Amino acid sequence: MRKSRDDHYTSLIRQEIFRQPFLYGVVVTIGYGVDLTSYAITTTLGMNIYLANVLAFCVGATVNVMLLRRYVFSISRFSFGADTALTLMANGLMFIVGLAIFWAMVELLLINHFVAKILGSTITFILNYLTRVYFFSGE
Repeated sequence: MRKSRDDHYTSLIRQEIFRQPFLYGVVVTIGYGVDLTSYAITTTLGMNIYLANVLAFCVGATVNVMLLRRYVFSISRFSFGADTALTLMANGLMFIVGLAIFWAMVELLLINHFVAKILGSTITFILNYLTRVYFFSGE
């Protein structure tokens, strides 16, 4: 029995629905690894945990932005310049959210700073994905 054209397109749409989150997961895992590695190195060398968090976030976010634009969200509803500016603003907001989460975990909940870094980064990467999917993506 031959599939109809509609079945073919429905199948492609289903594949795309799963492809984007999968690719995002791969890219974010790379950026997450860069972020955590930067944090581990800088804190091991004696850098203040908050300064190390700032530096690690900037390095990890830069890697993520470049890889996400290239491999996951190649079609944006905005021009490259506008997308970059809006991404920096969104990442700035995520940075503030992540820093607040990190501070609350370390200072209020007395969670180990490295565990707090892992949890806070996980939360901000999820929020960042939702922001990109619902606001930036033109796909």
